[in-house]
Amino acid sequence: MAKQGFSYYKAETDRFQDIKIKRLKKRYHCTGYAVYQYVLNEIYRVRGYFLQFTEDHLFDVSEYWDIDEEEVTAIIGYCAEIGLFNAQLWQEKGVLTGRSIQARYIDICKVCKKAAVIEEGLRLVPAEQVAPAPLPLPSLFPGEEFPEMRIVPGRMAAKAEGGSEAAASPQEETPRQAAATVAEETPPQGIGTAVLAELEAAEARDVSEGFQKFPEVSGKTPEESDKVINTKLSETKPSSDSPHEEADGASLSRNRKRLRLLLQSVGCIEQDWRWICTVESIEAEASPVWQLVEELKASGGRHTFGGYVMPSLRSLVAAGRLRIRPQTVDTGAELRRLLKEVKVSSYDIERVLKAAAGLESVLQEAISEVRRSKGKITMPGKYLMAQLRKAKPAETS
Repeated sequence: MAKQGFSYYKAETDRFQDIKIKRLKKRYHCTGYAVYQYVLNEIYRVRGYFLQFTEDHLFDVSEYWDIDEEEVTAIIGYCAEIGLFNAQLWQEKGVLTGRSIQARYIDICKVCKKAAVIEEGLRLVPAEQVAPAPLPLPSLFPGEEFPEMRIVPGRMAAKAEGGSEAAASPQEETPRQAAATVAEETPPQGIGTAVLAELEAAEARDVSEGFQKFPEVSGKTPEESDKVINTKLSETKPSSDSPHEEADGASLSRNRKRLRLLLQSVGCIEQDWRWICTVESIEAEASPVWQLVEELKASGGRHTFGGYVMPSLRSLVAAGRLRIRPQTVDTGAELRRLLKEVKVSSYDIERVLKAAAGLESVLQEAISEVRRSKGKITMPGKYLMAQLRKAKPAETS
């Protein structure tokens, strides 16, 4: 996709005299100004004059400045309140823009000798200063498009009740929309749901947090998956598929091979498979993983492997119904190798390993999260240290 934003933007030298900036600094100190400037940079970099603020942007700002997401949301809300961003567009559409931002966008377009185009629903400057926005391309499937994920403060419930602006009327509801509605109203039933409910009632630690952000799906139907499994089973040669099996010097059992092919067919990635291999007797016929996969297939696409099966397995481990096998490899060397794979600097590797003493499992889960982010976590060393601080603040600060 062609870049719509700019590689640079101008900044006024008297911006620190702006009463709005002074109020922001007084309320949230340097953190508030840092968040505002980060968002302002993203506005000019991505679209030029506005930013549809999503959960991904919220995570990026929080991770970059190492502050809580709730604080980021509060700072942006205050920026809209004092006029640094347009409050109405932020509250109603989750869009960050402003009159001064759009005026600066028009000035930059003039310097770059390009047409300044602002959508009518977002325009805050006089119409004569901008060119009319081009008409949107016709949709191939107009009745089946869903609104883009976005953050709209204080309007989550209203969005669920009133629907999006582009939602179809009840008479025009498509089968796909009907299925999505049923999925929202009817919670999934099965062993995974039961375990999660028990743990929540007992106020146990939510070990599945962070494993639903980047679900992986295979795109295959259950029938296609079964055909792939049957075909590969006849062609599979003995091999070693995890560090634990390599250390033990034993080949995978037929059940283990069948389980791996089955999980791959429903969206299991290599990092999840390595963790699954650490669970005792996971390939046994009585193992709950087989039932969880059947529930996943029966959901008709409403659930994913990363969003349903993995959280359920981790919940079973937390509840004591499944056990993790003892480590049979050099944990320090293995962690060092994993840290190098996710591009942690040599200096940060030593700091992370020192902070992870006694928290190896927490570190391994955090490394898997960095891999799962596919480059969205731009400072892995800082992110890993933050996760370790959450697990044991006193010893890692």
